[in-house]
Amino acid sequence: MNASINNINERDAIILGVIKDVNISKQTVRDYFSTHDVSFTIRQYYRYLKKYNEEGVKGLYDRRSEGNAKKFTSEVEHYLIGLLENKQELKVSDIRSRLWERFNIDIKRTAINDFRKKYGLERISRFSDAPFAGFEILSALACHLGIFDVWSNTIEEHIENVKETDLFKENQKLGADHPSQRDKGKFTPGYNRLEDVRETKFNSIGDKIYNKDMSRLQILGTGTKTISRKNLAVLCLPLITLNGSMRDINKSIGNALKHICGYNYKHASIDKYLRELKYLQISSNFIKATAEFWINFWGKFNKEQPTLVCYYIDGNTKPLWSSKRCKKSKVTMLGRVMDSLDQVFIHDSFGRPTYFQTFSGNANIGDKALSLMEDIEEHLKSTSSDGKVNSAIVMDSTGNAVSTLRSIIESHRHFITILDENQIKDVRKFKHKGELEEYKYGDAKLTECMVEMKDSKDKEYIFECRGVIIDWKKGNKTVAITSLPNETVGGSLVVKSYFNRWPCQELQFKSMKSGASIHRIAGYGKKEIPDKKMLNKRGKLEKSIGAIRFELKEVLDEIEKCKVEREQLCDLERTLKEQTTIKEGKREGDANILSALDDCDRKIKSIDRKINNIKKPHKEKFEKLQKWEKDRERIQGKEHVYVVDVELDQLMTCFRMSFANLCSFFLSNCLNNEKMELQTLIQSFFMLSGSITETENERTIKLTRNEKEPEMMEKLELGLNALNSFGINYINGKKFSFQLVGDI
Repeated sequence: MNASINNINERDAIILGVIKDVNISKQTVRDYFSTHDVSFTIRQYYRYLKKYNEEGVKGLYDRRSEGNAKKFTSEVEHYLIGLLENKQELKVSDIRSRLWERFNIDIKRTAINDFRKKYGLERISRFSDAPFAGFEILSALACHLGIFDVWSNTIEEHIENVKETDLFKENQKLGADHPSQRDKGKFTPGYNRLEDVRETKFNSIGDKIYNKDMSRLQILGTGTKTISRKNLAVLCLPLITLNGSMRDINKSIGNALKHICGYNYKHASIDKYLRELKYLQISSNFIKATAEFWINFWGKFNKEQPTLVCYYIDGNTKPLWSSKRCKKSKVTMLGRVMDSLDQVFIHDSFGRPTYFQTFSGNANIGDKALSLMEDIEEHLKSTSSDGKVNSAIVMDSTGNAVSTLRSIIESHRHFITILDENQIKDVRKFKHKGELEEYKYGDAKLTECMVEMKDSKDKEYIFECRGVIIDWKKGNKTVAITSLPNETVGGSLVVKSYFNRWPCQELQFKSMKSGASIHRIAGYGKKEIPDKKMLNKRGKLEKSIGAIRFELKEVLDEIEKCKVEREQLCDLERTLKEQTTIKEGKREGDANILSALDDCDRKIKSIDRKINNIKKPHKEKFEKLQKWEKDRERIQGKEHVYVVDVELDQLMTCFRMSFANLCSFFLSNCLNNEKMELQTLIQSFFMLSGSITETENERTIKLTRNEKEPEMMEKLELGLNALNSFGINYINGKKFSFQLVGDI
């Protein structure tokens, strides 16, 4: 061995020569190998260089002939193939240990990996029990459409903008509040009992951020891939909380996150992530980015550019249970006026939600519709071939105030709405009635006309617009109104455009609210503000009460004297009663005391009659005074009202709205425009059990066929084939592969 080392063989000389040439050439190793013909690879060069630096020329000696590093023999190969076919999930370290125990050989990690690739036996991670493997369909759709990139970029850009604010830099000087009430970085039970913590716990975010060191937020140091994983976890909350019926993802179904997003997040982790997004006040940017994405995305599927696009405007009122007096609205689902949050949604012509805003308390749909359309005007233009938006706003009778309709026309848009029963009772509103014509899309007769309406805010103004009277053959009568000219859109199409609202939008929206948890409120803070309405009302009452009391001053003074005398008699009566006893329902006592009691009773009744006689000539004024004083007492203490913080609710609605759009894409583009309620889609497809198998390059999801729904399984198989054809990659880069297994 020594002789062979001293006398360098041809192989070692070549290696040594390349090492010296690289040093002399002053080129990078990569450049040298690209310009010279070398018999070994760059990887081998670095391995030789390391050995040469450690041991000199001895390190270049090839010891394989001595048996130090044995090659795979046929016996070893057969053993490994049998081992890995049965236990493909084995790690490299486990395989090396078994080879050492059986054959007393040490094979390198790279050699084992090459062997596995050669025979298609790459390591897999097998989850034999994945009770909600169907959730992976949603993960695949979200990855394919690219919504995660939009959300991650929006969050990262917003964080950079927040870092540049003066408030962020100033608050970096703030230390931890109440450091003595912490144990290893965690709050102790006593922390929440501190007075200043209790008083500010439910304050609005707008107030809290002034005393918040934003640089301490964990999200500022979170990587893009982790943010995407957490976004995927939040997106799937309607599934793992059973449509919001559970508020804790630590329950057993929450373990599905381990498969969905690659990490089994606890409730506290997701809660902290959402709270940090809330502190960043990112909801406005999040809403706009999400709206822009979905408007542009669905715009790609509109092959034809219509001359007119309908946008449905609808609302969603959510009840808010709070001990504080918050802004109110009429909650239809409960049938009463109460504390609430109001949401106004814009849906495209296919009923898919694209944009929304949340308001504390009542939000008039008609008043808010135009501002919402203006917010996304630029995004709508990007989907139009000529850069213009010819849109018609379709809304129900709750938003068709004359002032709203006037504003829509002034903004060069069109509207289609319907009048309620009270609005069509007055036949004098209708003029220029045309001839009856058949409704092309139903059993009805249509009559074109013009409708005159008065603006309640400007009673001198007369609003005129086109109307279509619908006489249904069943006997009902309806009137639709629009600003669209008859030359552009006929009466039948106007009526159809409005009544398409139910199958295209309202039915879908109803299903979406119940399937994507949009009807549930997601946490809130509150900010106290003066209630101007109540303050004005109280001021008017005080003024009216003062004026009428001034008019009745002499009468009230006389009544006051009578009341003083009456109170004295009442005190005397009480003293006398205390000297008597009650037996078997009758008063007993001294005869003089009983006589004095009767005398007091007569005098009190006499004073009451005297007071009534004094009031009688001024009866109407006293009734007004009594009513106004009662109203003043009723609104006592209502000078302030709480405005609910909608930051977190808007964030959650963005995810829930996207959840609904992903389901819509699956139905339209994977199931050939199948019509299905969201709950049916979730229960029949997403809740299927199965197994998940991962290799280095592929993520295979095997869904177990539900034998009770053979027709649905046939549809699902088509959908899975469509998903596989997209070539979707998971967050970690592995390719999705879906299979439906089980007896047919």
